[in-house]
Amino acid sequence: MTTVKFTRLAFLLFGLAWIPAASAHPGHAHESGWLAGLMHSVTGWDQLLILFAVAAVGVYCLSGAGRR
Repeated sequence: MTTVKFTRLAFLLFGLAWIPAASAHPGHAHESGWLAGLMHSVTGWDQLLILFAVAAVGVYCLSGAGRR
């Protein structure tokens, strides 16, 4: 088996092994449907944290503070 084929197979198996991790938010079994998914992406604390972090990086970059 070549290195490229082995790498592809390894990534495939690794990805398949992590499919159950998509249920990263336990306790949401009573919520289902597209509206629940949409509301979670808008009101979930983890998504809001990432939103604020990305916004902070954007403000930092736009302020020119990283320029030399």
